[in-house]
Amino acid sequence: MNDTTQTKGGFFGAIAGLIGPAAVMTAGIMGAGSTVSLVTAGCYFEYSLLWVVFLSLPVIVICQDTASRIGLISGEKGMMQIIAEQTHPAIMWFMVVPLLFTCITANIGQLGAMTAGVSGLVNQITGEETIPSTLTVAGRFWFFTSLAILCILINATGGYKRTEKILSYLLFVVLISFAIVAFKAFLNFEEVKKMFQGLIPAIPADVEAESGAVRKGFVSFAGIFGGGVAATAILSFPYFTTEGGYTKEQVRGQFVKHLILLGGVFGFYSCILLIAGGYALHPLEGSAGFEGAGEMGQALGVLGPFGPPLFSFGLMICAYTTLIVVAQLAAYFVLDCLGMNWRFEKGNKAFLFVFALFIFLPAVMGPVWEYPELLKVVISMVVNTLVAPLAIVMIVWLINKKAFAGDLKASPLRNLFLAYSVGVACFTCIRSAIGFFNSIGGLLEG
Repeated sequence: MNDTTQTKGGFFGAIAGLIGPAAVMTAGIMGAGSTVSLVTAGCYFEYSLLWVVFLSLPVIVICQDTASRIGLISGEKGMMQIIAEQTHPAIMWFMVVPLLFTCITANIGQLGAMTAGVSGLVNQITGEETIPSTLTVAGRFWFFTSLAILCILINATGGYKRTEKILSYLLFVVLISFAIVAFKAFLNFEEVKKMFQGLIPAIPADVEAESGAVRKGFVSFAGIFGGGVAATAILSFPYFTTEGGYTKEQVRGQFVKHLILLGGVFGFYSCILLIAGGYALHPLEGSAGFEGAGEMGQALGVLGPFGPPLFSFGLMICAYTTLIVVAQLAAYFVLDCLGMNWRFEKGNKAFLFVFALFIFLPAVMGPVWEYPELLKVVISMVVNTLVAPLAIVMIVWLINKKAFAGDLKASPLRNLFLAYSVGVACFTCIRSAIGFFNSIGGLLEG
């Protein structure tokens, strides 16, 4: 794809001009991870974590725009090759191992979300617990592997491209439904006051469910931050800019796209989901114990009996799109490290093999993790925060290396925002690491 679409006039020409790497990545991060992290944050803590959205947006925009510049500067090289050439091959391998780990954990979360969406949808349609809310290891294995094989077959046969538009339209319906709920909250003066209070940075106190499970405020904070600021997303832009045929001359025009899509669209999406969760779910009795698709689907109660099924269906769509993007990124990283053809093109069997591997491997590993499926997604987003500083520090190094960046070397203003990004990412990483060290595998439980 190139930027010839930008020559079109009028509204549709302007929209077409936004299509590109930023659009792909915006769709990727608007997945089940971000969706569940935001809705559960609202459910458990009302609007107390609304400030995290605004904390993370500058990091998302500036880091991904900087990574995009690095890709355009390099010509048609992948990020792993750039890192190996500009630093040392050992650093490339040092970075790719945790990156691939986050890809696996992310796709375990996506398959878990798809499982929760399927079971929730079936149970809501039948009006009874046709599929148990708590599946056995064997049951999860059957669900995970079946969904993985289905996703692999759809993409191997080109089915994803055929269904991409209809999935986008359905996801848009879900998004509008959340926007309606959020709009209702804005009509209530007391709710608006609480939203403004939620813009004051503070980690909310932990809340305990009747079952004894503890919902930790920092986990929700890290889940929201990790949903948007992911190392895999940051380091993926050189691959997308190459696949799209973009050139160094177009580098400055990319910033506007990133600001609109990653800052505006993703920011709007994040706010309305958290607000909808806080307005529709938090006041309900026992909301601290909610952890299933049917319970979270009550956030769309404005649609009556259609709300929970629509949420479950939307969850499946979000999880599927992110599953595909994450597997695609993993294939880029692996093949680039091995010096092989990493391009997503017809006939590249190595790409298809690695792509399928990073869908099937999480399907085999995920079932042994006995944990509520939706909360697995939140944990997988927290894992993102452990690796994000590595990615951000690397792009800061590259964009400030005069011999590499040339006249596109970072300006003082860009470096100021990048320093802010490093600081926020390191703080989140350290807190998340402490949490994992103190309670491995049980961050949401006491």
